[in-house]
Amino acid sequence: MRGLLPPRGAGRVTGGSLDPAGPVGHTRPMQWTDIDRIAAGLAEQHPDTEPLKVDFLAIRDRVAGLNGFRGDPTRVNLRILESIQLAWLDRTGRG
Repeated sequence: MRGLLPPRGAGRVTGGSLDPAGPVGHTRPMQWTDIDRIAAGLAEQHPDTEPLKVDFLAIRDRVAGLNGFRGDPTRVNLRILESIQLAWLDRTGRG
């Protein structure tokens, strides 16, 4: 099977969680259903923000602005935004 696999470490993300491909080890872009990856990105980009004080439209806009996010902002619903908000809250330790 030699030669069929890429060299060790090839194609891997080497930077932090806000690299274009997402958190280390993730090679695919984030979509709306990647709740934990999105929450990690929001917590990293907005460490002093209280997630429960951010309205859902602002959450949508912040998620759309994350590096590595490729979801369609018009294809998200309230349930997903609530899940993102709660996961983000868990990441802050304020919940």
